[in-house]
Amino acid sequence: MKPVVKPWSLMLGVVLTLPALAGSAEEDQAQRARIEQRFQEQMQVCAERIDVFSCERQAKAQRAQALKPLEQARRERAAREREQRAAEHQRRVEAKQAEATREQGERNAAALVAPAASAARRHAPRPTVPAPDAAARAAREAAHEQKAAREQKQSVLEARQRREALQKRQADARAHKEAVEQRQRERAQQKAPAASLPLPVASAPR
Repeated sequence: MKPVVKPWSLMLGVVLTLPALAGSAEEDQAQRARIEQRFQEQMQVCAERIDVFSCERQAKAQRAQALKPLEQARRERAAREREQRAAEHQRRVEAKQAEATREQGERNAAALVAPAASAARRHAPRPTVPAPDAAARAAREAAHEQKAAREQKQSVLEARQRREALQKRQADARAHKEAVEQRQRERAQQKAPAASLPLPVASAPR
């Protein structure tokens, strides 16, 4: 006897199985969106099946399998970004330490100058010069932090929009499923045989 292959189980493998390739964050987001969209479409297909729950269970399992490499890639990117931030922080610390050492060396060298020349420099009017390097670095760092804050705010907004869109698709799928089940119940009631009517009672012979 040949095994029975359910057509919707083959469809699940085709619809939800995607290549597990780790790309950029934008590519992974697009890949994740396609997986979720196809999952919602398959959930609507499952709503038309007789074995709805088995179909939905397999669709969810296949979606989780398709999302697994994307989640792994996201964790790897996050680890690399943390390492890069730590390295950048270390470079800034070392640069500041080198700057402090240089400035201290300049002060030590200035302390060796003759008292008269040192006094003349102290009492000379200060020339108008551009802001020191420290102020420029602080301005650059502030601009970088503002840019990062704007990017983070935009990322949060996009994530909320994607979440709301997913919730709407899920609500539509549930409504569609309920409508299908209601139609099935109505058809079943229409097909039910009418109750047999009682036979007439024969009148007694006169």
